[in-house]
Amino acid sequence: MASDILPPPGVLPELDWYTVPQIARGIRIREAKLIADIRAGKLAGINISEGTRPRYRIARQALAEYLENKQVRPAPRATRRSRQRPAGWVDYI
Repeated sequence: MASDILPPPGVLPELDWYTVPQIARGIRIREAKLIADIRAGKLAGINISEGTRPRYRIARQALAEYLENKQVRPAPRATRRSRQRPAGWVDYI
């Protein structure tokens, strides 16, 4: 479940909407990285500013989905392939 991936209680306050600095402090990531991810569409956020400088707010559900997508998953196990022998190949022992 996406809400299970959120940081433990006490790291982020129990709010419906978070600011970029709150999230950056809570998950220990640079604010610039979060803003870049918002602009790239990797993190859903809304701009509540009417001026030129953006003021983003991120919903709790959007943060949970963002962190779930950032989870490290084990790589699939590589399968060994046997080498193909050319036609007419003879094994000498």
